[in-house]
Amino acid sequence: MSEKHYTTSQQLGLDFYNSKEQFEKFKVDIKKVFNKAKITFPKILDNTLTQKILKNFFKVAKSIFDYYSWMDPLFTDEAFKRSSTSPILKKHLDEVSVIKDEYREQLNSFFLEDDNFLEKLIHKLSRDFDVAVEDLKFYRIHELYGLFEDKKVLSQELRERKNAYLLIGLSKNIESLYGENAQSVIASIVKHREYQGGNIQGTVANVSSTPKIEGRVKKIPLDYSDFVTMKAVMSEMKQGEILVAQSTAPELLPACKKAAAIITNVGGLLSHAAIVSREFNIPCIVGTVHATEVLKDGDLVEVDADNGTVKILETYE
Repeated sequence: MSEKHYTTSQQLGLDFYNSKEQFEKFKVDIKKVFNKAKITFPKILDNTLTQKILKNFFKVAKSIFDYYSWMDPLFTDEAFKRSSTSPILKKHLDEVSVIKDEYREQLNSFFLEDDNFLEKLIHKLSRDFDVAVEDLKFYRIHELYGLFEDKKVLSQELRERKNAYLLIGLSKNIESLYGENAQSVIASIVKHREYQGGNIQGTVANVSSTPKIEGRVKKIPLDYSDFVTMKAVMSEMKQGEILVAQSTAPELLPACKKAAAIITNVGGLLSHAAIVSREFNIPCIVGTVHATEVLKDGDLVEVDADNGTVKILETYE
């Protein structure tokens, strides 16, 4: 994302959360959208699929993500930074910190949890058009519509997509790259984001009354495809360990309650990790990029929430 795009998005979020009228309308509208999904999605699965019905499914799904995105860091971080001196920003962001988790749970049930609506829809399309489920997962939405016109993605192209696949947002358009073209772009991104050594640096999401703390690392995978393993790893976590994750979500709350501090690769100042760390009064550093890559279970680390750094004191052998 360009710096210009990021700055514009932060300003849009600031204007949005500064407006009582816009925020009150948002609360009403997002509730309507999620309630519509609860009614629409089961009906779609109960009926014979048509292109029109499939388009309606994705229309409702898009509305869900459009509204939910207003609660993401891209729109909330700047507003949060200014909320300490703005009562209206603080009020609205306090509300968002509650409703975001509520809607995230519903979103998970629609698209991510075991036996979700999207998964059921893909299986239904697989049966109707004799296309493997794993192949359909590499179809773009307009290509799913094409099934009703006897159009299928070529096998060679699907193989290349499974090897490497990128969707790149360009203004209002999306460009797709796959195969060798995608591999070269991915390689350049990975190289640009490689860990350069030294302390891990991130954004301070919460300082807490004890900003500098030492503890052993416990990495928890936020894997919606394997809730069983995720719960098992959380049960192994000891009280007072340092929770390290790609990100956190309501599903990781049992681990958050045990943590002496939270470190995530991604997230903003109103992310789940940031919110729960304030509730539990523990240090939290988000947006480290490399934490799950560099840190290993059992490593002894120092979390410095004054400076947003994580220092490895002792590696676990």
